[in-house]
Amino acid sequence: MFVKFHRAMPGTSWEKDQLYEVPDDVGRSFVGLKYCDEVNAGEFLVASRAAADTALKDDILKSVKDLIAQSRSNSGGRPAPPSGGGHVNFSKVAAGEDPADTENERAKKRGLFSEALRCIGIVGKPHLFDPQFVAHHNRRLQGMSLEATEYRFNDDTGQFESTTTRQLEGGGVETVTRTGTDSLSGGATYGFSLKPEFLGTLFEISMEQQVFASSAQRIPVTQGIEVKWPAWDQYRAPVTTAGGVVQSAVFAGISLYYLGEITQRTPSDGLLNMINFKIVDLTGFTALSRDFVVDNYLAMDAAITRMFGRAIGWMEDYMSIQGGGVGKPQGYFNGPSTLVVNRTTASKIKPADLTGMIAVASPMVWDDLRWITNITTFPQLSILNDGTNYVFQPNALISQAMKLSAMDRAVGGRGAELMHRPMGDLLGFPVYFSEKVPTLGNTGDLSLVAPSQYGIAERSGLEVAVSEHFYFDTDRIAYRFKKRHDMKPLWRAPYIQSDGSSTQVAPFVILH
Repeated sequence: MFVKFHRAMPGTSWEKDQLYEVPDDVGRSFVGLKYCDEVNAGEFLVASRAAADTALKDDILKSVKDLIAQSRSNSGGRPAPPSGGGHVNFSKVAAGEDPADTENERAKKRGLFSEALRCIGIVGKPHLFDPQFVAHHNRRLQGMSLEATEYRFNDDTGQFESTTTRQLEGGGVETVTRTGTDSLSGGATYGFSLKPEFLGTLFEISMEQQVFASSAQRIPVTQGIEVKWPAWDQYRAPVTTAGGVVQSAVFAGISLYYLGEITQRTPSDGLLNMINFKIVDLTGFTALSRDFVVDNYLAMDAAITRMFGRAIGWMEDYMSIQGGGVGKPQGYFNGPSTLVVNRTTASKIKPADLTGMIAVASPMVWDDLRWITNITTFPQLSILNDGTNYVFQPNALISQAMKLSAMDRAVGGRGAELMHRPMGDLLGFPVYFSEKVPTLGNTGDLSLVAPSQYGIAERSGLEVAVSEHFYFDTDRIAYRFKKRHDMKPLWRAPYIQSDGSSTQVAPFVILH
C-alpha cells in the first residue's frame, strides 16, 4: 500500500510529508497509529516522478558545473554555449540557478538530459559515459518520464512478468502486465540468461522419534552373537501349601510354611528360566559417484549418512513393536507375555475398552505404562463418553483454553523427556501417537505397554563403513550402515496372581 507520513520514523529512512510504498500489514499498523495516511497509486506516482525530476536536475546541475569549472581551468576563460545547447542557460548555471525553463518545464526537462549529455560529450569527457553513469541516468530518465516498468517473478505461473505503470493526462493511472519471453522457459529469448536460486539446505519433514524402544532396557553385548540372561521363573501358577497358605508365583517356586517347633521342614527350590538374545544385523547400503561427492554443494554424503542413521532408529522402534521374531527382533505385538483385550464395539474405542486394558496391565509396572496408538484413533479418543461424562473433558473452572487431555503435551513415562514427549494423557497414563501401529479398527490400534519390561541387546551402535575400492572401476564410493542387536520382551509369559481366581496380568496389553 502507499502512505504519506505525518512524522519522520526514527531508525528508518521514512521522512515527514513523504510518500512511500510499504507492506500492507506495516502500512495498516501505521495508519491505525495515526503515523501516516493512505494515498492512492496516482498520488504516489506523481510524487515519485517529482522526486525523480528534482534528483535529475540536481545531478545535471552538478555535472554541468563541474564541466564549466574544468573548462575554465583549461582555457582560462568562460566558454561559450556549445552548438545545440539551447535549453541550458549557463548564466543561470554559473549563478547556481535551476536551468529548466519554467514555462514549459516538463518538455524541457526531457530535453535537458540529452542536451546535458551533448554538452558533456563536446568537451570530451568520455569517462562520464561509463556503465554505472549511464545506468544511473537511465533510471533518472525513466523516473522523469510518465511511466515506469517493473520486473518480477510470478510463483504461480513460473514466469517473469513486466508491469508498466503510466500516468494518463486526466490524472489516472494505467497498468499493463506482460508475461512472455522473459520467463525461465523463454530459452534462447533471454531465458538462458536467467538462473534459479538453489538453497543450501535440504528440506525434510520431521521424523517420528522413538515412542517405545528409547525407553526399553539396554543390554550391552561385548562378545559373541548370543546373549543369555538367567531369570527367575516367575510365570508358573501359584500353589497352595499345607495349611492353606498361598504361595505367590513371584517367588519362583520358593514356598514358606507355618510349622511347629520340632516339625520337619519342607524344602523348596527357586526355579530359573533363561532369556536368549541372538544378534542380527540391521543394514543399509548405498553408493555415490566420487564426482558427485566432490561437485554437489549440499554435502550429500553427510546428509545421506544422517538419513540412514535416522532410518535405523525408526526401524528399531518399529521392530520393537511389531517385529515377528523369526530372523529378526520380536516386538511386543508377538511376544509371549502380551495380553489381548477384545473391544466392545467393532472399529470403535469405548471407555470400557480402556478400563478393560488397564485391568489386565500388571500393577507392578503402572509407573511405567504408556498408551501407544495411531492418529486415526484421535476422533474416537476426543469424544469418549461413559454415558455421563466425557473422558477428556477439560476443567472449565480452571481455563476455557485448556486442551483436551489427549492433546496436552504432558510429561510422563520413564525416559519420556529424553527422546519423545507424550502427546497427552489418557486415564492417567501418557499417550503417544505413532505411525508404527495399525489404524483404527485393527488389532493393536491401541496398546498399553511398559517399555522397561522390554530388552534390547546391542552388540554395537550404528556402524558406518566407507569403501573406495568396492566400485573402483566405476569411480563410485560405497557406504554401508549397520547396527547389530536383538530385541524381545523380558517376560516369558503373563503373570498369574495369587488371588484365587488365576487372574493374569502383563506388561503389554493390546486392543483387538
